[in-house]
Amino acid sequence: MKRLSREYLPCLSKSTIMILVILSLLLPLGMTTESSHASSTVDEAVSGGLLKQRLEAQQGVLTLKLLGVTSYELTELFHNLVKNTPGVIEARRYHLNLDPKSPQACCVEWQITFAATTPFALESEIYNRLKNITNNDSATHLLNGSEITLSATELASLKAIKPWQATSHSLRFIQTQTFAQSQEFPWPHQRHHHNRWSDCPNRGFE
Repeated sequence: MKRLSREYLPCLSKSTIMILVILSLLLPLGMTTESSHASSTVDEAVSGGLLKQRLEAQQGVLTLKLLGVTSYELTELFHNLVKNTPGVIEARRYHLNLDPKSPQACCVEWQITFAATTPFALESEIYNRLKNITNNDSATHLLNGSEITLSATELASLKAIKPWQATSHSLRFIQTQTFAQSQEFPWPHQRHHHNRWSDCPNRGFE
């Protein structure tokens, strides 16, 4: 058995030694780069998740009701107005009851997701947009890419929609003509008894 000695050791050329030296320098650098990239990816994922959580935490949800409107076209027009109101992220309609024979029982409900605003500011903005539509007395409106023409009765009904109640969790708009015609004001949907719409409490902005 031969002993290891200088004459039996492999002889490395200068070029081979240089390659080994370069590799020994590059390997730790590559590992550091991969580690930094992985760390950066994790940080971005964490920061992105936190940002999403913060945005979701800043979002609010409320219920919006429209009472006394018998025309389906008017409810669609109101829906289009609400969903395009600044601050509204989503307007999801989940209840619809239209009965021309019983206007006081008519009710449409939405779940509104909003951000960067308040329910009271949202009520005011919706009403201002509604007034902008009705002030020009135009019977023709663009709805879902198509033009609709409102009848004189529908136009008068649209103008009669007013804010009624506003809280931090709900908004209610009412077609005032529907209930003004009733002297007894039966008030469906668990509402208080009043002789005139103008006497109703918390009727919102006029």
